[in-house]
Amino acid sequence: MIRKVLLMVFLGIPICFFMEFAALSFASDGHLGILKVPPGVKPVKCYKLLREGKPVKPKHNLPVFVGDEVEPLPKQHVRLIYRRPGYEEDIRQWKIVGMPQKFIESENGKIRSVKVLTPRSGDSDSPCFPSRPLNLSPWPKNSTTILAGEPIIFRWYDAKIPLCDEVMLVIVPSGKKKPRIEEKMQAGELKTVNTNLNPGQSYDWFVEKKKSAEKKENVPPLSEIHHFKVLSAEESENIRKHLDKVGKRHQGRSPLLYQALYLQFISNPAKGTDLYADSLRFLKKYLEENPSPHKEKSPSPHKIVENLQRHCWPEDE
Repeated sequence: MIRKVLLMVFLGIPICFFMEFAALSFASDGHLGILKVPPGVKPVKCYKLLREGKPVKPKHNLPVFVGDEVEPLPKQHVRLIYRRPGYEEDIRQWKIVGMPQKFIESENGKIRSVKVLTPRSGDSDSPCFPSRPLNLSPWPKNSTTILAGEPIIFRWYDAKIPLCDEVMLVIVPSGKKKPRIEEKMQAGELKTVNTNLNPGQSYDWFVEKKKSAEKKENVPPLSEIHHFKVLSAEESENIRKHLDKVGKRHQGRSPLLYQALYLQFISNPAKGTDLYADSLRFLKKYLEENPSPHKEKSPSPHKIVENLQRHCWPEDE
């Protein structure tokens, strides 16, 4: 608790505002899995690894964490064996380690694991895909709450769909079929949608085949049905006021990063506040203005990305 209060002071967050929201407890520091090199190959001859921008000496069965950068040496590969039994993959090119897509929403609203690891190998070589650290999918996730009147970033990708294939993003009030908002998008892109959604309203979003949507065919969607809620106008305005204070306090010192971190900090999905989607919006704007951010910057954009990845693909409890 003391560390959180110190962080609030660092961010310029009023202590009284903390009483309005329970602070987020970030994901545990448990490792994601281990790296296993081929038989007879020395780790130092097999791959390189960076953690928060600093080199880590390769070892046999080296634990890896979300955000680690793994780069196999020429003609080499390394196997990532996840902590969850039965999940593993070969890394043959530079990769930022992220949580595998192994959770979906079950019919009764509880999260259940799936014995399928969605391949993520195509995420780096397609023109419509965002930079590797932002390959979050599906996004926004089900617990998301959105600031009223702000754009929303969507992303959906399935390895069964051709890279950058045109699909139709559909947004409807939760449990209803109309009014129906449709936006053309490419499978895998970060799609920013500007639309007038009702404050306090919950919405469903999913992806359909573009031709099926245009022809009004009654076919199952390509994706699962995901959910988010727009915060009330009063809640949204209150948070925006505090965002302005954080931005002004850190003017000239990457205010967008502080605002992105602030939105993560005040999020508490268990109590109905999950502002990671808006955090991504601030981070995306920062990265567009600073395509090669310094890894030693404070707050670190890499740490913010790591928080987003852990939030999108939570570890097994």
